[in-house]
This record gives sequence, structure tokens and C-alpha cells, in this order.
Amino acid sequence: AYVQLYATPPGAQAVDAHADDRDVFVVQLEGKKSWVVYAEPPVPWPNPDEQAGKAFALPENHAATAPRAVEATLERGDVLYIPRGHVHEASTSDEAS
Repeated sequence: AYVQLYATPPGAQAVDAHADDRDVFVVQLEGKKSWVVYAEPPVPWPNPDEQAGKAFALPENHAATAPRAVEATLERGDVLYIPRGHVHEASTSDEAS
């Protein structure tokens, strides 16, 4: 099991768009963060060396052209599930998260 915590300042992105080699549960503890989860994983069920945005670069136009499964702003107490292999990214607006 993994646990990661991200504190993101206003107007920032925690990490670039990427996919993980495990399912992810996001729990928003404080502030707000806008999330995009893309619909089609570039590598279904990736191994650690096959993670899009980590092991290999996503196409430059990925954010503009890839179908989106989720576009949501999480607030304190919200939970988001991201299936293994799905590319995702998050950013803050005018407040820290």
C-alpha cells in the first residue's frame, strides 16, 4: 500500500499529467483542487516501467485531444477514484490545497 500527500500552493499543479501502476483514491483534506481523468489509458494495467507521463512522455496535444472521463473540483472531504493506468492531472485555483 502507498500513501502520498500533496500540499499545492495557489495557482499551481502538483504533478504533470501521468498514469500510475496502481489504483488511486484521492481524498481532499483541505482547500479545492480541480481534477481531470482521461478516459482511455495509453497502457491498460501498466507495470512500473510502463507508466504514461513517467516512463514515457505523453503526446504534446494530449490534454487538448484525449477524451475525458472526469472533470471535477474536489472540496474538503470529497473522494475520487482513479483506475490504474488512467492519465490524470490536478491543479489549484486561487487557494492552496
